[in-house]
Amino acid sequence: MKNALLPLVLCTALTNTTLAAEPSNTRTTPHKGAYAGLAFGSSDYDDGELFEQLRVSKSHNLTRLYGGYQFNRYFMTEAALTSLGEHEAKNTQVDIDTTFSALMFSVIAQYPSDFGLAVYGQLGLGLVSVYQEYHYINLNTNLIEGDDDESDGAWLTGAGGWA
Repeated sequence: MKNALLPLVLCTALTNTTLAAEPSNTRTTPHKGAYAGLAFGSSDYDDGELFEQLRVSKSHNLTRLYGGYQFNRYFMTEAALTSLGEHEAKNTQVDIDTTFSALMFSVIAQYPSDFGLAVYGQLGLGLVSVYQEYHYINLNTNLIEGDDDESDGAWLTGAGGWA
């Protein structure tokens, strides 16, 4: 299951394009206060050929609920709850549903310009969770069912810019 966390962290890093503050003219915007938002996107799952004989749904919708506090025009903190959706691997004898989610806390530093452009860097920690539910038929044609839930700590890093 630990091998499944690496693709999740990569998915989170690749889909973490939501910006902590709305782009605007920095001369007229107050630089202090709370903010919140909801983001939508897509997540991709690479099983590393683990489910070679199965049909795998490789893409799913992403939902991210986030909020934070901006201390000044340069620094803010943020918490985000992210669902990367449910990915399914199956054939006629096996059905595996895997759900990925993360709760992350981060610090964001940004450098805004007076022209409405800014660059930012983000660093944080969080908890990443993988839940699998499986159903398969063994050699004696018995139906085997079960589930597995694992969580682990993860780093969050990001950088970008906006206009």
